[in-house]
Amino acid sequence: MRIHRIIGVAVLAVLLGLIGVFTIAAEDERVVTKQKPTTRLYVRTIPAGAKIVLDGEELGTSDGLFLVPPGVKKITLEMDGYDPKGETVEVRDGWITRVEVELKKRPQQPVRDPGTSGTKTAETIPKRLQRLPEGWKVQASLSVPQDRIGEFEKVLGGKILALSNTIFAAHGQRVQVNLIECATRADAEMVYGNVIRKKGDPAYCLNLGRTVVEFVGDFGPRFAEQAARDLDLMPEPGADSGPRVDTLPPVVVETVPASGDLKVDPSITELRVTFSKEMTDGSWSWSTASKDSFPETTGKPRYLADRRTCVLPVKLEPGKTYASWLNSQKFGNFKDTEGRSAVPYLLIFQTRP
Repeated sequence: MRIHRIIGVAVLAVLLGLIGVFTIAAEDERVVTKQKPTTRLYVRTIPAGAKIVLDGEELGTSDGLFLVPPGVKKITLEMDGYDPKGETVEVRDGWITRVEVELKKRPQQPVRDPGTSGTKTAETIPKRLQRLPEGWKVQASLSVPQDRIGEFEKVLGGKILALSNTIFAAHGQRVQVNLIECATRADAEMVYGNVIRKKGDPAYCLNLGRTVVEFVGDFGPRFAEQAARDLDLMPEPGADSGPRVDTLPPVVVETVPASGDLKVDPSITELRVTFSKEMTDGSWSWSTASKDSFPETTGKPRYLADRRTCVLPVKLEPGKTYASWLNSQKFGNFKDTEGRSAVPYLLIFQTRP
């Protein structure tokens, strides 16, 4: 802040529009008139338009010349989007005190959302979500840092270029829209399939070509579909917006013995599971459901020639309940040839006495 004292008859006459007889006292350059001395404060800011608060009371907006009482004053300059600027100024009787300030633009303040990581600012809102229909308002937006993208690639599969979620208030609903920008259409198909598997409802997810969109909120499929239309989230030409067998994760189509069977022959020597598509050889997750319910194994698992059926050699006891997770939340090594983990399935049965 620079404070300049502007002294001089000509300058004072121009600024104040005063009419009268002036003399100059050379000792202290004080302006003296036949009228009662007045004290004036000139405030200029870059940019102009800042609110001027003097000793806690609003004085006006910059730029301007103001009549104020003499004395030591606390002046504060405030403007939306800029850091406030405060200073103590001595306003002397008979002087024009000049204050010039260049305001510093306030940086965007990050906002943290529980359970997520990243920074929410206005700049992180994806371009395709910045033009909102009537009734929609952005509450927050989060962009996942590039150094954490790899964590999501491990879960969703496929190469991910960017991932963001934006929270809206829309017609009384809280709507979270996750945008997953993928490197290729093939990557988007893989991500889309895994999101569908984890979400469990295709109506909440769209494949727009290279971008996968997931809707999160306490609402039904009909609202999600309307939200997609409101936000103009339409698939690119040639993109698949619905589920397909080849892009979705594999599922169990048959087990031997059948899950839920209460009269299994204890003399059988192997368990079998057949999936909906060809699987990755040498990769499986026969997981324990409980400590005492997993069967005793007598050899290593293997796939049959169809590459869909996995066999586990076992030794069973009469009159016992057995259970095994085929994939689980922790283990997901039953995978198709594209690396998609199969939907977890609980195989549970009971042998005859």
